[in-house]
Amino acid sequence: PAEIKTVRTFPSWQTLQPAQDTLNLDPVITLLSNAKSNNTTIIGSLHQLAQWATDDQHPNDFPLEDKSTWKSYTSSILQNAHPTISHWDILDSYNLLPRQTATPFHYVELLTIAHQNAQTLTPPPKIGFVLANYDLEFLDSALRDGAAGNFDYISLSPYPAHKESAPQFLTVLPALTALLKKHKVPEIPIHITLTGELDDLTLIAPLASASGFDRIFLQTDPKNLKTISSTVTALKIFPSFSESPSVSIKLGEKNTPDGIYQITPSTTPWDPETKANRLHVTANPPQTITDFLIHPSFLTPETRELEITVTAKRIDSENGLGNPTGIYLNYEATHGPRNASFWAVPGENKWQTHTWKITDANFTSALGWNLRLDASGTGNDILIKEITIKR
Repeated sequence: PAEIKTVRTFPSWQTLQPAQDTLNLDPVITLLSNAKSNNTTIIGSLHQLAQWATDDQHPNDFPLEDKSTWKSYTSSILQNAHPTISHWDILDSYNLLPRQTATPFHYVELLTIAHQNAQTLTPPPKIGFVLANYDLEFLDSALRDGAAGNFDYISLSPYPAHKESAPQFLTVLPALTALLKKHKVPEIPIHITLTGELDDLTLIAPLASASGFDRIFLQTDPKNLKTISSTVTALKIFPSFSESPSVSIKLGEKNTPDGIYQITPSTTPWDPETKANRLHVTANPPQTITDFLIHPSFLTPETRELEITVTAKRIDSENGLGNPTGIYLNYEATHGPRNASFWAVPGENKWQTHTWKITDANFTSALGWNLRLDASGTGNDILIKEITIKR
């Protein structure tokens, strides 16, 4: 298990082409030579924009000022790395950028150009749709905008990967494949790219493998690979919640999940001053949405009635005192995502609880999450302490 067979890497566009009329392929030649001498396969990653290629109004950001620069660059790179590099991830973590400029439609345009360039080579290299943070909503939008047929596999990057998020691997792949099937995309490989601490990787790597992902990439020191078992199964790692009357998660400096798992804990960072986890409504840029998954053993596909209780506290700010402050509960319902009623968190500077009773739950992870807390549009920051779900 300590042998490295495949590495996902490639120099950035700016590194290889610092100016439009300058293309330096020396780093590519060195990379390909090292891969050959070490008998290692390279998964190429066409990532980051060249500074000179971006719109003056959005420096170093999308959209591109002229898409022909991307066409020329990707054509040159794919040709010069062919056939050594046979798989290319396109624009790593694009979907994490602001949607005002980095839209699914723009991604589809650039993905299509890369795919068209790949088709000019024999055999054509495989083109990968890169998706970060289980953002199946972005994938759904991109497929509606014509992505189907322009990629050969999906590179899924959950950030961050840690023991708390490990159960996601039990739910995401079925939801992802169902979404692809809905858009009539043929069965394709799914790669998963992980980050995280070593102790987390030792659990997540075998769990992801057992869940059916085709390739798993670990961001870790190569010497740590020997600590990762290939035989651990999901059943050995996680208890079943099928007989539990409720599941919960307590947020803290380190979360305590008990059947509910926060997808991205960084969306509610620990605040040392208040000793709680904060939704930064008044930050710049604001961070107002946090997503959760429920352990798949807790609910059956027929479960509709649930009680969802949230414990939270309002933190008044000078700019937001006059504005309503609260949380929407957004959840998977029988007819798609739905907002429950708005909870206006009282301002008495103490922990408050609120329970939503829903009768149309349909927690299938179709968009990569089951429920989310959304404080968009409210005036003050909110501290989140605990979530409990009863059936």
